[in-house]
Amino acid sequence: MGAAQEPGHGTTDGTTDGITDGGPDGGPDGSRDGSPEDVAAGDVRRPAGDVYDWLSRARALLARGDAGAAATLLRHAVAEEPGSPELVETLARAEFESGRFVAARDLFADLVESSPDSDYARFGLGASLVRLGRHADALPHLVMADVMRPGRAEYQALLARARTVAEGSPRAES
Repeated sequence: MGAAQEPGHGTTDGTTDGITDGGPDGGPDGSRDGSPEDVAAGDVRRPAGDVYDWLSRARALLARGDAGAAATLLRHAVAEEPGSPELVETLARAEFESGRFVAARDLFADLVESSPDSDYARFGLGASLVRLGRHADALPHLVMADVMRPGRAEYQALLARARTVAEGSPRAES
């Protein structure tokens, strides 16, 4: 990119969307990198704006394919408002899209527990389990998502794939 940056995204001082671009030793100002552990411990500089701003920026980052940066912002939002299903769901999606399947599984499982009528939470939990190689464990969640929202091609495709793998797996009996 050239010198002109979209407001709130990538700055010349080493920050992105108000989050430092630090490695394991932190960013240029000593702040941490936005990992779940750092956010939970309060070791990360708070991003500019409020929870709504963070959610809006995170959605834009997800739309651009930058799930890791979106997850960093969303961790802050969830730390501020842990009871918000919308924030937790968006964070779970960002964690999934950034390849953090255990974190995504845990967040989607929390959503299924708090909102058992959410087909997307069940699909996300099933998809996370599939990515973790736990096809048989994913089946009940994928079946339920498909029953709750029939006709969704992505639900049906993943369910068929999980069934095929689970039926061929010795774990399918367990």
